[in-house]
Amino acid sequence: MGSGSEIKRLYGAYIGSSNIRQIALPVAISPLLTANVAGATYGAWVDIALLATITLESLVVAVVPTALSAADEYTIDIGTTYVNGVFYANAAAVIAAGAAVIAAAHRAEVRVEATGLPVPLQNPVYIPVGAGVIGRCYGITAVAVTIRASIVLLQRF
Repeated sequence: MGSGSEIKRLYGAYIGSSNIRQIALPVAISPLLTANVAGATYGAWVDIALLATITLESLVVAVVPTALSAADEYTIDIGTTYVNGVFYANAAAVIAAGAAVIAAAHRAEVRVEATGLPVPLQNPVYIPVGAGVIGRCYGITAVAVTIRASIVLLQRF
């Protein structure tokens, strides 16, 4: 067993190396998240990153909002298609499974008012291999506002 300083040195080399990578998904155009017309209620879950895209264990660490439909304060909810020990194929399958699964898919929320810069999550969201990342939003006004959002993932951690 190595000394404490040797372990620290090796750990420092590991985390400072290219072993950990940061990627943004989706690669193509970001999905459109639509709030419920009632305002201050979530719209339906939509796919941000399909399960085939997540080939390594990942942490969602930030959301990048783009294309807000109106000046508003938005809440973006990030979830996963891995719910209560079951892997669902996509957001539509989560919705089809019913209200309990829809609620259980939630992992983290972030508030946004502007676009362009990554908004860090207070607590990263763990996404296992074989699960997808889903999102939904709401605005504080009583209209069906929309926002496009992509995510920033850490992998190989």
